[in-house]
Amino acid sequence: MSETIVINSNSNEINKKNLKYITLTFCYVFIAFYFLINGRAIFPHWSASETNSIFIYLVGVTAFLTVAIPLSSKMNLKYQSKTIDIITNFCISAPIFWMAFILIKDSGLWFQNITPLPAYLIIPTIVFQVIIVGSSEEIIFRGTIFPLIAKINVIVAVLLTSLAFAFFHYASYAGSLTAMGVALIMGLILNLLYMKFNIGTAIAFHSFYNLIILGALII
Repeated sequence: MSETIVINSNSNEINKKNLKYITLTFCYVFIAFYFLINGRAIFPHWSASETNSIFIYLVGVTAFLTVAIPLSSKMNLKYQSKTIDIITNFCISAPIFWMAFILIKDSGLWFQNITPLPAYLIIPTIVFQVIIVGSSEEIIFRGTIFPLIAKINVIVAVLLTSLAFAFFHYASYAGSLTAMGVALIMGLILNLLYMKFNIGTAIAFHSFYNLIILGALII
């Protein structure tokens, strides 16, 4: 008597999605933890505040991804991309945004009165802003919060995540409404980049904007 084996394709798809999230989570945690432990040893001018920030981001991102892994499987979230596409988009977008920001600075429209960083701070600042700050905040806001709300309504997701992104920077901007308004606009732009391309493009825009503001990539 022959037996028929039924393969649940949906279950296989869910397992693949879970594996992708678990792999990305592991990579992020490993890299962040590496710099948490070794940042000061690699970069002599690595500050204690950067180490503390890594720990906070590490806890936050891990918590959000832990929630996102099961929900992504159950809710079939949109705007998910392959890892290679994310990396490719980042590598293509980063120099484009850098040059665009430099042109905007030279035009006098934005990025004025910025003091270039000393040479010894440029590399650690790039590492911290790209790998820790830009990646962490985009994983939280665009990688987890946005897709969950977008499942209900995309416009609401764009507005709510942009507002959340602005209020997230309340302390770092010392409560400045002007600065938080800029962060709100940044959130809107990042959401649109995420929807049009993927999170790699959003990370590139976010981190290179920060690097220009900090004077790390001023030509």
